[in-house]
Parts: sequence; C-alpha cells; structure tokens
Amino acid sequence: MKLKDQVVSLELSKKMDELGFKQKSLWYWCKGICKGNKNLPPKIMCPGGLTIHDARPIDVDEYFFEVGYQTICSAYTVAELGEMLPNFIEKKRSTHLFRNLKIYKQKHEILKEMFWFVRYGCTYRNAKTEVNARAKMLIYLKENNLI
Repeated sequence: MKLKDQVVSLELSKKMDELGFKQKSLWYWCKGICKGNKNLPPKIMCPGGLTIHDARPIDVDEYFFEVGYQTICSAYTVAELGEMLPNFIEKKRSTHLFRNLKIYKQKHEILKEMFWFVRYGCTYRNAKTEVNARAKMLIYLKENNLI
C-alpha cells in the first residue's frame, strides 16, 4: 500500500488545519522552498526519520526548513484519526441520535465501487480510503460542534 493511501489527503488535511485540529503527526505534507525542489508537488515527509521510540523534542517547521521544505499541515494516519474519533456521541440533532462509531467497507449502492464508511447512527461519511473517510467524519463533527 502506498504511503499516500495511508495518510489523509492534502485537501482534507488543510481543512482539518483550518478547523483548528492539533497539527502534530508522524507525517506532514510539505512543499519545496529551494530552487531545486520549488516546483515539485507537495510530498509527505517524516521529520528526521524519527521512530516511535524517539522521545527527543523536535521543531518540525525548523527541521523541514533546514532540508529545503516548508510544512503545509499534518498528514494524519488512520491510527492517529482513530485516537481523535469519539467512540460514541450522545447528542440529539434534529431527528438524529448519534450513537456508537462503526467503520466498515462495502460496495457503494450507486457507484458500485468499494468505499470505506464511518458512521454514527444515521450520519455517515465515505471515501475510497479509510483514512479519508475518518477525516471527513471528524470534519463533519467539528463543523457541527459535536466534538
């Protein structure tokens, strides 16, 4: 599986940044600022090859600047978004009661393709990758003051 399919798309990552989600992740969307890499498309980068056991603090923006890139926003992983999604929501909104979180993959009825669904009660968001479906649900929850 390609890395770009394991992290939130650049478009959704930017939206999450605009909504005030904490910009701390293992991966980041970055753009080139040096002559040689300025015109390249944004890429997903990890600061300094840090491992999960590396506890030293690092200034992410400073690190990427030193290697000729500028941080755009976090490129969250499925696991990171899983930590952000609440297990359940108990809040009535019109006729909907948001209940337990369900995540599953099934064939879309209209498009006839496989999609990931993230669902609370009657409200769901879907995408071709699980990570983007999770991001869409988090964006929905934030925009509607449910988290």
